[in-house]
Amino acid sequence: MEQDSIAPLTNEQKDAIRAKLQTLRLKTGPLVVSKYRADEFCKRCACRKHFRWSSGGTQYRRKAGTRSWVEAEEKERNWKIS
Repeated sequence: MEQDSIAPLTNEQKDAIRAKLQTLRLKTGPLVVSKYRADEFCKRCACRKHFRWSSGGTQYRRKAGTRSWVEAEEKERNWKIS
């Protein structure tokens, strides 16, 4: 069975995002029953992580593909550099 895959961003798309990027925040996924749910930036939470930013009045969200805050931060650094 073939899995659906998301095409990676092209360099032009990355450049456009970087040019308009105001803030990039690492956030946990949808609120779930968790003892950390009151703090969406809690690094101990095992919820799914995603990136959220706004550009030109539009909000964007992209999954980080991990539940680890450390791994998500590393992906964020790599994404900003590449």
